[in-house]
Amino acid sequence: MNPLDLRGPEFLVFYFGLGVATLGLMWFLRRTNESDSSVAPLLSDYLEIAYLRGGANEALRVATMNLVNRGLVDIKSSDRLHTVDRHARELVAKEAERGILDRFTVPQAATGIFSDWKLRRAATRDCRPPLVRQGLLPNAAQRFVRAFLLLTGGFMLGGVAVVKILVALSRGRSNIMLLIVEALVFGVLLYKVTHPRRTPAGNAVLADLRTLFAGLRARGPSLALGVDTQDFALLMAVFGMTALPPAFNFDRLFPRAAQSSGCGSGCGSSSGSSCGGGGSSCGGGGCGGGGCGGCGS
Repeated sequence: MNPLDLRGPEFLVFYFGLGVATLGLMWFLRRTNESDSSVAPLLSDYLEIAYLRGGANEALRVATMNLVNRGLVDIKSSDRLHTVDRHARELVAKEAERGILDRFTVPQAATGIFSDWKLRRAATRDCRPPLVRQGLLPNAAQRFVRAFLLLTGGFMLGGVAVVKILVALSRGRSNIMLLIVEALVFGVLLYKVTHPRRTPAGNAVLADLRTLFAGLRARGPSLALGVDTQDFALLMAVFGMTALPPAFNFDRLFPRAAQSSGCGSGCGSSSGSSCGGGGSSCGGGGCGGGGCGGCGS
């Protein structure tokens, strides 16, 4: 039987099966294209780890709190930051860190970093190229294949839906809304399947980092403000804000991130730039390395 001759409910079931099969095929083709037998080295740069986990927003948040912890930026009120010393930029190496110090020479809200395109661009320049070179984020060729898979799957699912709608309308039937909704849902899922923010290697490295620093997270409550600066930076980079002990009291700077368990574990929702980008809804890859694409506050 021609599937286009199926009645409404039967065709919806057929289309659901077609959609699931298409998603599975596109996932398999993308993952096969991005698989790499070489072992990626574990990252040691805290800003690159934060960017891998959650994108530019998360890298900026982690960098900001690290600068506060190092005493280079001061909390002037509940959520306003101020650079302690104009010469503090000489003490940092990253372009994004220097940009944050420049921004807070005038006291202002911490969440303003997320709307500053110059800071976001600086964080991307600091972090994305080395992550791409190591195969943890998709390179140009892999992005091309992702786009091709998205277009192929979209043409297949969209074409079948459009033809069925035209057939239904030509036969005087107008109950097409469920098919339209189903097609749109599969379109969104197709994008997520073909465009996770990280590669499989990136997800694996992030999972290895969580395992490696599990002990650091366990002793997180013993960290002292302004003392264990290196441990603080790595703890924030790998696990996010929810791994911080209450004594640091940084929740007031980024309340939405502090309330999101996904931002702490890397396996949940995200907001801001990629919440985005990015693990599942956080910019790609699922809980093997979701991430907070940068909760906007």
